[in-house]
Amino acid sequence: MLMRFRLRYIFFFISFFYFSQSIAQSDIDFWFAAPDLQQAHGDRPIYLRIATSKQPAEVTISLPANPNFTLIVISIPADTSVSVNLTSYIDLIENTANASIQKKGLRVQSTSRITCYYDIANTWNGDLFALKGRNALGTKFTVPFQMAFVNRPSSGTNTYTTDFIVLATEDSTVIDVVSPVILNGSGSRNSSVKLNKGETYVFSILAAAAVNRPGGALVTSNKPIAITTKDDTLGYPGQGCGDSAGDQLIPDRLAGQEFALIAGYFTGTNPDYYYVFATEDNTKVNV
Repeated sequence: MLMRFRLRYIFFFISFFYFSQSIAQSDIDFWFAAPDLQQAHGDRPIYLRIATSKQPAEVTISLPANPNFTLIVISIPADTSVSVNLTSYIDLIENTANASIQKKGLRVQSTSRITCYYDIANTWNGDLFALKGRNALGTKFTVPFQMAFVNRPSSGTNTYTTDFIVLATEDSTVIDVVSPVILNGSGSRNSSVKLNKGETYVFSILAAAAVNRPGGALVTSNKPIAITTKDDTLGYPGQGCGDSAGDQLIPDRLAGQEFALIAGYFTGTNPDYYYVFATEDNTKVNV
């Protein structure tokens, strides 16, 4: 239906309460697993922000595992940016923490190179996710998380979770997870799931102590996957505000060895935090 370096470690920097400017990867094919933020705090509207360069592009947005989703096709002139409002499809796109296989992997394909990011454009709890194209795909990931701030306490049906979402880009993809903490209330730190093309699975914990996040979890697969992280409504100690944080990850093969630290806005007893996660044994880090 149609509607008109050898890698040593990952450095992970979290910035809250301010949107940071992100430069998306220029590519012709993007996979993305959209997170589910708590609607009570704000999870909509949602947009894809797409920009062309020197060539015009015909862009197709699909959910490959969901045959009932109507393809969205857009023609974009050269040197032009457009916003595609996906809010009416939010229940088909957002990946909920329900410990089951979902058919919610989003794919964006273009006839020429574009940049693209997913924008949860909510005043209270929005976030931007730069889609990284082929640089988001891999078979080995070390999952980073901040470990200083806690989620807003859950109340009734309003739950605030810390998730990472895996997305298969090919059929018969087997994904193995070794986590430092128990995920999905399963009682086990080790998990395995088999997904077909476009299917997703959420690994999640409820709001918990900051140190109980799955930072450092190892995810491996037999075929290329993409992973999105989400930390919903993190509270700043001593203040009433809260905000989400997340990213589309890069695989370990693209991890780096040298980084410049950029100062943020936190001060006093709540300073900026920087996290380093090793992707290989015997990694030495100098700061």
